[in-house]
Amino acid sequence: MYRILVVGFFFILFPMGLVGCGGSSSGGGGQPDDVDPFNVASQENGGVATATFDSENAGLVNDGSFNLIDGVNAGLFWSGNIVGDSLTIELDGDYLVAQVILYTNGPNNTETTLQYSADGVNFTNIKLLGGDCPSLALGSGRIHCTFSEAREMSHLRVVINANPETVRLYELLAIGIPAAN
Repeated sequence: MYRILVVGFFFILFPMGLVGCGGSSSGGGGQPDDVDPFNVASQENGGVATATFDSENAGLVNDGSFNLIDGVNAGLFWSGNIVGDSLTIELDGDYLVAQVILYTNGPNNTETTLQYSADGVNFTNIKLLGGDCPSLALGSGRIHCTFSEAREMSHLRVVINANPETVRLYELLAIGIPAAN
């Protein structure tokens, strides 16, 4: 079964099996099956963006506002200062995330590394090709990863791997549901 999630101008099919959240037939624990997935990284939902450089503009990446003109991002953005700069979104709790979507000006995925963490200290790289994202869409300034299984996380980070003067991050979304505690 799929649910349709509308994010901005985009429709996202969300496989419900990716976010099955424990629980038991006796009804104890876990999340109810009818929780609708949402953008857990957005400011509207409690996400707080910080960066190693230009932190005052980091919030542009999770403000829920981005503009596409003829398929090209034309909105406000964050960019780093040196290779290795990063932008981190601290979620307002623990979430099971099934999809991560990054809008950038880059034509491919080599200019950035996406990472997630359950504690904000130890980060795991998201292997886009041949790894974590069996359903992956790349191109036109978009990296759209649907995980093989939802990942539990409290933080999502983008690390700049290329000349930061040419890398712009427009919006970062993480589609998920609250994790069972």
